Amino acid sequence: MGDLITTGYAQNISSALAAAPASMVAAVISAVSSRIIQYCRRDFLPNRYVELYDAPRSGELILRQTPVLSLNAVTLMPTGPDPLSISVTEFDLRPVVGRVIFRPGMVGMFAPEPWLWGRWPMAGADAIEVDYTAGFGFAMTAAEPIAAGASAVAVDATVGMSVSGPWQLAAGSTLLVDAGLSSQETVVVTAVTGNSFTATFAMAHAAGVLLGSLVPLDVQFATALMVANVINQADLTKARESQGRTVGYEYVVRPGDLLLTPEVQNLLMPWRDPVV
Repeated sequence: MGDLITTGYAQNISSALAAAPASMVAAVISAVSSRIIQYCRRDFLPNRYVELYDAPRSGELILRQTPVLSLNAVTLMPTGPDPLSISVTEFDLRPVVGRVIFRPGMVGMFAPEPWLWGRWPMAGADAIEVDYTAGFGFAMTAAEPIAAGASAVAVDATVGMSVSGPWQLAAGSTLLVDAGLSSQETVVVTAVTGNSFTATFAMAHAAGVLLGSLVPLDVQFATALMVANVINQADLTKARESQGRTVGYEYVVRPGDLLLTPEVQNLLMPWRDPVV
């Protein structure tokens, strides 16, 4: 979970934010982003998820996070004595709805009872573990390990399409590296040349997938409007002195400040997950 917009974007939408302290705007953006993610019941930013599922009677598995950027691994009976990893090429994926089934002709199925006639018997609760990447964004691959510090990284593409629409890597873009791992970090692209980009990395990383975000425009606009509404409140966000001394202020957004106006709700409605 992270911020859905930048301070610069918010200031472009509302000129009133230009006069507000940068620390206040940043605090409100974070609070509003969390509230919108909670309201929409989805995390818009791409990330990696490893989740357990019961074997479905329908034969199809519906993943919790959408849209799905990639299936990384599928394991049957992961908590049993003999887990079985299945190649992701065995499955058919519908990225927008997160639907996963065995491809036609594959000798396998998702079933809630033991299936004794195929290669992959499975049944019951927590029978399937799925490692996948989901969110509104794009994924590209670094073929070589990445060194710590300022590094030029060759990738498979710097432009393309995703389930979120077309994308193009540019200076100022943010990328998530090693999503879901202990070495996870976010970096800012400083330059793009051909099929490589330059950024400064706090840690070294193995070759692998890099994720970029493409938050829907309606969601970005709704976030900026809500930030402006919060900051324009007369008794907004109380500032308190740190440690009781005049050495700085901490801006605290109260839950009651985070009201979703009808305009904001209308912008977010197409992106709200109806499944609780």
